[in-house]
Amino acid sequence: MALPARKLELLNYANITDSTAILGTQEALTSFDRSVTLAANSVRAGDIYEVEGTIVHTATTGAETHDIQIGFGGATLLTVATIDPADGDVFYFRLRVIFRTVGATAAIQVDGIFVSGVPGTATARAVRTDAQTVDTTASMLVSAKIDRQAAAADADSAFLENFTVSKLQAFAA
Repeated sequence: MALPARKLELLNYANITDSTAILGTQEALTSFDRSVTLAANSVRAGDIYEVEGTIVHTATTGAETHDIQIGFGGATLLTVATIDPADGDVFYFRLRVIFRTVGATAAIQVDGIFVSGVPGTATARAVRTDAQTVDTTASMLVSAKIDRQAAAADADSAFLENFTVSKLQAFAA
């Protein structure tokens, strides 16, 4: 009798330290300084990647809203607009990216969850996208971004912690 396939997780990237905080004076979609670039032609059809991390809102003024975006090789895995955080609120995400095809117009499918709000009381929300296109023949940047929509003089800040990108592979036992 054959045993069911099991999963092996290969960690491609984990930030050892938290990102530098992005301040309220930055008023455009800005990438955190923790990201990973996957090499060109490094994925195969059927590969699965998990992208996970937490954005921590460390100082808020009550006047801001934030847009958060998670990107993978030019595709947008997740966009959440008009978050109104308080000090200590978190934005946690865990996304699964499945490569349906590879090449210059590779197809990916994305699902997962995100949680935004007070740790321990925030509600998880499901994520699912229609097929998106990425170019696997070029390098692919995996990153988290924030747009801090408030007066440019405010003092709010947020940083990215525990950002990981993992490749999952199935194998028979």
